[in-house]
Amino acid sequence: MTQTKSQLKTALIWTIAFRVIYSALGALATPYLKLNPALIRSNDLTDNLMQPISGWPYRFLGVWERFDTLWYIEISQYGYARPDAVVFFPLYPLLIRLLSAAISPLAAALFISTVAAFFVFWGFQKLLRLDLPEDIAKRALLFFALWPTAFILFAGYPESLLIALMIWAVWFARAGKWWLAGILGLLAGLTKAVGFCIIVPLAVLAFKEWRWRTWPSFLPLLAAPIMTLTIWLSGNSLASDAYPKHWRTEIAFPLLTLWASLREAFTTFDAVLLLNLTALIVVFVPTFLKRIRAEYVLFSLSALLMFLTKKTDPLLQSSSRYALAVFPAFASLATFIKHPFLIAFSLLAMCLLQFLLLWSFFEWALVV
Repeated sequence: MTQTKSQLKTALIWTIAFRVIYSALGALATPYLKLNPALIRSNDLTDNLMQPISGWPYRFLGVWERFDTLWYIEISQYGYARPDAVVFFPLYPLLIRLLSAAISPLAAALFISTVAAFFVFWGFQKLLRLDLPEDIAKRALLFFALWPTAFILFAGYPESLLIALMIWAVWFARAGKWWLAGILGLLAGLTKAVGFCIIVPLAVLAFKEWRWRTWPSFLPLLAAPIMTLTIWLSGNSLASDAYPKHWRTEIAFPLLTLWASLREAFTTFDAVLLLNLTALIVVFVPTFLKRIRAEYVLFSLSALLMFLTKKTDPLLQSSSRYALAVFPAFASLATFIKHPFLIAFSLLAMCLLQFLLLWSFFEWALVV
């Protein structure tokens, strides 16, 4: 009970602290941001953006009105009316729509992400403490929370919702509550594509316990792709068609994407590509070198393959953000990095990178 209270307290303090810090940074940065109108207009759905002249509403809300957030708000208001919207999954915009009855859609998006971040921090601790000592679990949480793109957990993006659903799905599975695990797995699959990968650790856990009678618990997981496909079909095109047509993304063999990315990194200097490539290396190499549990390794592998199946232009776009979804990797990273100097250096580097990326995000640079 004492441990549970401590974990809840830590999650609450961290959630409030990060929300306050990120909001303060957005508010303080607003007068100094270089907002290029041409760069802003190069994005879709920017005709009715909140303007800096709005004052404090812009400082606390408008500064977060960027990129994918615009799409989720658009879907929450008008559904999948646009053919290019079908690549976005429905759970997050549905929640935004429900909350929009009380507050603005943008405020709703940020509120959902913030609440979900609390469950991420809480569940992260509970799950890792099943296998790891307290010091490693706390270090893993630090690495996760200070990851260069971790500010996205508090932006109008579904990452915190997705990760919370996946973490708690695994936790409930390990607690033997399979229907809850299955339902949360279904919801993860309705949040982002990588949410489907959560079926891998759940299946491994069921196999380990030799509980073949638990197979009905996986019916919700099997229903997730069917429900998502139905939603996609209700639009004007399938996501598989929308990606190459509207998003300069094609489905490719993972090794081809990796090879093209490595070749590009060595022949052309691209800071964002180098960041994303480094992020994948930092996250996935320790996962395979410092294996904690078999289901975590397999989950990480399935997520990596899913990431690399999308050959984006530019290459590896948003991979540093996607890496956050591979939450077990941060436990391996914490086990891998033990020396106090390396820990301090890593955390400092992450903080500096996160500040630079957050500022770039505010200035409409597509860094996440």
